[in-house]
Amino acid sequence: MITNNILSKISEEITKNSKKIIEIHKLKSFIQEITEDSFSDQKFYKILYNLKCKWMLISLKKDIFYIKNPKKNITEYELENTFYRKLLKQHCKQYCNHERYIWGLNALEINYNHFIEPPEQITIINKKKQAKEIIIFQKEILFKKYEVKKKSIFTPLFENTNKFSTSWGVINYANLELSILETLYNIDKNNSPYIENLIIKLLKKNIKQYNFQNLENILQLRKFNSAVNYLLKLTTPLFPTFTETLKQIIKKHGYLL
Repeated sequence: MITNNILSKISEEITKNSKKIIEIHKLKSFIQEITEDSFSDQKFYKILYNLKCKWMLISLKKDIFYIKNPKKNITEYELENTFYRKLLKQHCKQYCNHERYIWGLNALEINYNHFIEPPEQITIINKKKQAKEIIIFQKEILFKKYEVKKKSIFTPLFENTNKFSTSWGVINYANLELSILETLYNIDKNNSPYIENLIIKLLKKNIKQYNFQNLENILQLRKFNSAVNYLLKLTTPLFPTFTETLKQIIKKHGYLL
């Protein structure tokens, strides 16, 4: 039986660890140490439910909780900005612990130095995993594989990535040429004005640094013909010299639409 004395003792000890995140198996061990007793899963989940009802625990995602001081308020927005990057790194390490990089639109925003707040969805390209999962609350991670005729093209795409260091580690993200093509390959029509405007801003800023050899290497994989034609259409009124070179490359590695 779970007495009020036991619940009070657990609440008191857990509060000492407020502002931290804890995984469910560690939480169970912690509670067992406090009560000096082993107990069934059913009993543990009753204790867990009680702590959540008292707003001492907030569920961030499946089996991961934030230990909250019940006397202080904290919003989902604050929790996302505090723990998103840590949980993203932890999630990738646990479920996709091999070479990977940040895809398309997310990478475009990094290239533009506009990756400030956690996105609603981040896409990670990798060799092995294809799945959609939760990072925190409703923030999603989409693991994606690239194949042409059932053959992985991850390695040559990974060669078109850059690295940058953050407080939560070094990450790879698609370079300018790859991130543009990935974003335009299967563009979200509802978001197309934002995407097109972002690409134009990036090209205006980096037109002299745009690497056509990178573009050719990517197009040789026979994956992004529709995307590069979209880029041609988007840039023709603005960058005549750029688009003339683009046309020649499209003819060499694909076809004009």
